[in-house]
Amino acid sequence: MKVLWPRLPPGWLVSGHAWWAMTTLFVALAAVESTCGVTIRDPNFQVERIHRGGGMIPIVFGPGGRIYIGEKGGKVILLKPGVAPGTFLPAIELTRLPLTASSGESGLLGLAAHPEFQTNRWLYAFYSRNGLPLDQRLVRLQVDPSFDSITAPPEVLLDGLPFTESTHNAGDIQFHPTEGLLYITLGDDRRTSAVQDLDRYEGKLLRLDDEGRGLTSNPYYDGDVTSLRSRIWGLGARNPFRFAFHPVTHDLYVSENGEVKDRVSLWSAPAANGGWPGEFDTPSDPKITNVLSLQTPSLTGIAIVRGGPFADPDFPDSDALYVANWSLSKIRRWRLTGTDLDSAVPINSGVNNDFITSLFLPAHMAFGLDGALYITTASDNGSGFLYRVSVIPRGFQLPADGNQDAKIDIDDAVWLLGYLFGSTTEAPCAATGGNIALLDTNGDGAVDIADPIAVLLHLFAGGSGPVLGTDCEELLWCPTLCTP
Repeated sequence: MKVLWPRLPPGWLVSGHAWWAMTTLFVALAAVESTCGVTIRDPNFQVERIHRGGGMIPIVFGPGGRIYIGEKGGKVILLKPGVAPGTFLPAIELTRLPLTASSGESGLLGLAAHPEFQTNRWLYAFYSRNGLPLDQRLVRLQVDPSFDSITAPPEVLLDGLPFTESTHNAGDIQFHPTEGLLYITLGDDRRTSAVQDLDRYEGKLLRLDDEGRGLTSNPYYDGDVTSLRSRIWGLGARNPFRFAFHPVTHDLYVSENGEVKDRVSLWSAPAANGGWPGEFDTPSDPKITNVLSLQTPSLTGIAIVRGGPFADPDFPDSDALYVANWSLSKIRRWRLTGTDLDSAVPINSGVNNDFITSLFLPAHMAFGLDGALYITTASDNGSGFLYRVSVIPRGFQLPADGNQDAKIDIDDAVWLLGYLFGSTTEAPCAATGGNIALLDTNGDGAVDIADPIAVLLHLFAGGSGPVLGTDCEELLWCPTLCTP
């Protein structure tokens, strides 16, 4: 694909301020990659690709805007915020879990931060191991006081978890928001007969303390915190790949892969039985409810929010359920309804309540501390991306045609820089009606360096940009986004 550089205004090269500003623009642009092909159906949101790496699944949000990511092949990496708001520095590899198996659905599948992470700095990881014996393991890592490195080897808290197949490996782990206890989902490892057996791990939901031990409050506690039964919280699952706690009620919602169709189910109490095999579509246990049943495979990531911009716009205080579909490369959303929030109706933002389409192979989703929705992708060939979906800032307006060439493109960002730093004396264009405030493209109340950056991010980083002209090769590095 051809990259065409902008035409610079007169006097540009002699302006030191302008040269610094241009450098800042392209650094900012490089920090948030193009999201070519990804389509967001709701015009109130924008999607950005913020990291490219190995196939990524779990993410954890740390202090100071840090994001810890587990790559399917066993690496734990760190993204630290860059200087420009919303950007990140190049990824740092913190550690690589030994003998990680990553074929099929196996790999580094779960990552969680201890509730007291700020003080004890413990990260927990769940991964498939290709050693002897083959198994899946829960290990604990500790980052150093800077939160930027890991030097000690992983501490094994629980091993011997089933791994004879490279599918149905589940592996999500999260700490309960108020209990401070660790939940783990285990797939059936294609051992259907073991799922209802309380002396087997296959198809179970575990509930553990921070040392990996069972609990006296678990439904099958047998007097020994190290026993298998004492660790079980629920059973009857097939491949409960991802789960989410409701941010307010703290109820447990599970995204699970079935034999023909998939489901999202609400597991409301200890000893809940998902019904697999035999009752996956219509479980008879009243402690589990299929909120979404018989969805087209393969459901993966799940995220829940109450109120705010990600809620149903027609019901702004409602609860919204976001679900990723790996096979369809989509994110869809529903409004949770019912007294127990155990049913769902589509939030229509496009065909089949699609929120995002053409997002290749989404795996995991979580709402960040900044309120944005973060999505990882993981392909069979080991590649993947991290995306951020955020609300377009309040007051954001489309960039003005500063250089009056009848199209909105990179030259307008360059023109605005020239206007800001004195290398052009042209008056504000006719598109603004002489109103300088209309050049405030990011809506922050000031016309400054952030505005040309906003123009570039809008043009190249997948936002809901302006309608562009027909000369696509001169407008974009990604011509397919042009509007003829």
